[in-house]
Amino acid sequence: MENRIQKVAIVFFSPRENTRTVAEWFRNIFQEKGIDARTRDLTGLNRNGISEAEIGFLERMDLLLVGSPVYSWHIAPPVEWFASRLPRVHHKLAVPFVTYGGVNSGVALAELARSLNKRGYLIAGAGKFLGKHSLMFGGKRPLGRNHPDDEEKEFAKKLVNKVISDSRGEKDSPNQIAWQALNNKHALVRMLSGRVNMKSMGPMMPKISVHPEKCTKCRVCIEACPVKVISINAEPKILKGCVYCYNCVRLCPEKVFTASMIGLEMALRGMAVMNRERPKSQIW
Repeated sequence: MENRIQKVAIVFFSPRENTRTVAEWFRNIFQEKGIDARTRDLTGLNRNGISEAEIGFLERMDLLLVGSPVYSWHIAPPVEWFASRLPRVHHKLAVPFVTYGGVNSGVALAELARSLNKRGYLIAGAGKFLGKHSLMFGGKRPLGRNHPDDEEKEFAKKLVNKVISDSRGEKDSPNQIAWQALNNKHALVRMLSGRVNMKSMGPMMPKISVHPEKCTKCRVCIEACPVKVISINAEPKILKGCVYCYNCVRLCPEKVFTASMIGLEMALRGMAVMNRERPKSQIW
């Protein structure tokens, strides 16, 4: 039976490598099956980085995949903004997917699916993928180390095969997944998800100290910032809209930006033990 999926768009935000890795797996898997699949990276773009024409182009895709890292139990702000700007469609297919660092995937996957539903997309599949925790870059044994790996890649293949198989069915409207089915099964997470977010967690994150006297204006920090909120015009500063990825701390060669991550790492390990999320990676 004819495959209804011929053109696929994969849009993602990935300050570190996790979400990008999974997005590129999806692209390659579709392409190996002879399907035109293209990626679009939201990382490093401001809100004017994607034009209305480019967003409108997505209407001509048979399938849209949208990927986000989990930030404070939710999808990342650039993905939230992107999903809210999508043109309304009628029964187009979508697959949300998230990556997280082994602490808690929160309500991000259900949240992203619900956002796509609101724009008229049917959820044809979904996935959460374990990855190396992006805020444990100073430690020797970060949570999720060596992930995503071949296990997650196999999940990606199975998800692609499922979506393609379902699209070949005889129904005019393929099988769809209710966003509620993707909600975190941990009752406490669901109850507190409205209170736990980037705004409420911001004051608890390690403070970034800026040492302007060390700056050589090499622009590494500007290139590394996934939301472009660093300025070095007069002196280096972090503007409103920081998503606490700490890329500036991790990558600045002159150590203009510094932060103590030890306390946060200990807290994250404790939270991971308390939550014990299982399975770590999963597809629907």
